[in-house]
Amino acid sequence: MKKKKVSRKKVINIAAVAMLITAAVLVVLLALLQTEPLKSWYAEMQEWLIDFENRVTSIENKNVVFVVILTLFCIKGFVPFLPISTLCFMTGMVFPGFSAFLINMLGVALQMSIAYFKGRFFGGGNVHKFLNRYEGTRQLLEKKASAHTLLLLAFRLVPFVPMNTVSRLFGSLNITYWEYIFISIGGFSPKIVSYTIIGRNVYDPLSPSFIVPIIVLLLISAVSALVLNFALDAAAKNSKSKEKTGDKA
Repeated sequence: MKKKKVSRKKVINIAAVAMLITAAVLVVLLALLQTEPLKSWYAEMQEWLIDFENRVTSIENKNVVFVVILTLFCIKGFVPFLPISTLCFMTGMVFPGFSAFLINMLGVALQMSIAYFKGRFFGGGNVHKFLNRYEGTRQLLEKKASAHTLLLLAFRLVPFVPMNTVSRLFGSLNITYWEYIFISIGGFSPKIVSYTIIGRNVYDPLSPSFIVPIIVLLLISAVSALVLNFALDAAAKNSKSKEKTGDKA
């Protein structure tokens, strides 16, 4: 008996709903943390967290850490060995807020650039597998350039679309680099901000400063996933209607 293939639309909808439910759970958790019993328990745990924070922030040679983090971002442009969120968390843990944000922006831009130029000079590689996975993507990519930019923005906003695959795909499409990098960074910046704030407040993981950025990130990601689903469905329907019109003609 053949297994029924789960459609792209269903997978994305389930993921979006899961993110919305998780956001709701975190809102409830924030409310519960205002109760006295949980406050007392958390105050005891914070002693260990403060000691850990002092050890990390007292690292003397932060220039070495800076170089190591940027190197990891560059390696990630070739081999996706670590989640981008982990690297951003690490930066937020070591450096002050705005500095950490700038470092993460630079690191993400380097990673996106490396994957883009791989696509530009060596082609899309296994991009056809990516296109087949997301029905309607090919139809959007065959449209005018404005559709490319909208699709790129949507892919950067959605959390579970592989960064390197998207970068290589748009590099192979010969979209201009500066247009590509500005749209990519613009679409990814809400995640960079959220990841940086989360990393900065990782020493206080039950505080609003840690939980609220996660809630915001989940909401943005869920809405973006639903919008992407709608766009891909619309492109697929438009393509089918054109095919029917051509057959009748």
